[in-house]
Amino acid sequence: MRQKSRYPRYSHSRLAGTLSGKPVDEIKHCVCKSPCLIRTGFAHTCPCRPVDKTTDNLRSMLILASTSSARRQLLTQAGLGFSVYPAEIDERAVTAGIAGDEGEIARYLAGAKAEAVSRQFPRAFVIGADQTLALDGAAFHKPANLAGAQQQLSRLRGRTHQLFAGVALARAGRVIWDHLATAALTMRDFTDEERDRVLALEGEEILSSVGSYRLEGPSVQLFERIEGDYFTILGLPLLPLLAGLRQHAPDLFEKTS
Repeated sequence: MRQKSRYPRYSHSRLAGTLSGKPVDEIKHCVCKSPCLIRTGFAHTCPCRPVDKTTDNLRSMLILASTSSARRQLLTQAGLGFSVYPAEIDERAVTAGIAGDEGEIARYLAGAKAEAVSRQFPRAFVIGADQTLALDGAAFHKPANLAGAQQQLSRLRGRTHQLFAGVALARAGRVIWDHLATAALTMRDFTDEERDRVLALEGEEILSSVGSYRLEGPSVQLFERIEGDYFTILGLPLLPLLAGLRQHAPDLFEKTS
């Protein structure tokens, strides 16, 4: 009997582009919004390789269900070939009835995202990931605007908060592996001027980050101490994920592209 999923079903309406070498003006969009498309004018140069749903013929195709540039870069640097197909779910609605701390919510959302995309590509291995932040038990979300980012950073100033990163691997519409990692980060007692200067350097890209900072960007200037795995802080516990992939999809590591 097929194992029942613990995640609700969602419709996924986004259509991915193809890697056919068509000019960009023949393709509505690229999921990663990569500037390389503007420079070259051809979709096949896109580094995130959007999925072609008509050619699911790989023995173990790997899909990242996220548009995060940090997660995409980590997988690329690890030497894995993968495609990008972001999961579109209402995170607030999904977690409304979930009992548990921010860590369990991160784990749950990672699984929900992986399963949502896995139903579209049942033969593929799909990676779902999510990140949550808590300060003294209070949850933080992505800021709506730069004013909201200012407020979040002011609340985090001079204090230690917890960052939770959940990652899941799904196939055939269900999660087959997941993991939760935690890191503790302490911010300096920075001035308002330092905060605003860093936000100006980060720009609106910061709006996609829970807690309103990016450790891989100018925001690192605001930190005093970090306890935990760097990959976890970037939103993808990479070493546990690689171990999970070796267990469930070892042939992925035999591919060269």
